[in-house]
Amino acid sequence: MPGHGGPIRRIDWLAVAVLVLLGCIFRVANVDDLLYWHDETYTSFRLHGYPPAEMYTALSQAPARAPNDVLRFQRPDGRGSVATTVALLAREDAQHPPLYYGLLHPWIALFGSQPAGIRALSVLVSLLLLPAVAWLCRELSAPPAAAPLGVALLAVSPFEVRYAQEAREYILWGLLILLSSATLARALL
Repeated sequence: MPGHGGPIRRIDWLAVAVLVLLGCIFRVANVDDLLYWHDETYTSFRLHGYPPAEMYTALSQAPARAPNDVLRFQRPDGRGSVATTVALLAREDAQHPPLYYGLLHPWIALFGSQPAGIRALSVLVSLLLLPAVAWLCRELSAPPAAAPLGVALLAVSPFEVRYAQEAREYILWGLLILLSSATLARALL
């Protein structure tokens, strides 16, 4: 049948399942030990309703600050809502679409606002990339072995694993691109 690349053998699906498991292990390994770097702090600022200008002003008024002076900007204080986050993004950082941040609000209510809790959303989204790439391979009339190969490459890609462990929206962009591409391929056939 056009658009489906022929039947996939049971062993190929077993290989996909094993590679997805391997991808899971790579993505969760040490996720809580990584340094919460500069860009991820912006995720927290936006999420909790702090404009970066407020942080810069508060922290630049003295030559040295204690760690808690900085950390307070990465913790909720009750003013960070989805509407506040969207407004901050629109006003100060419009190149970042608000979907990821909107998903993070209920996520941190369940898993907390510590770095590992926030990063867990990216890990989950990245795991959805694996079956999405298999679907795209099938829709592109690729040979049956293309789906497991595509999943294998994505599961062990250092680039994908790194973005899966960041509290940033980039991994969500990848998922949306894969899903929209597979949907378009399905619609065209």
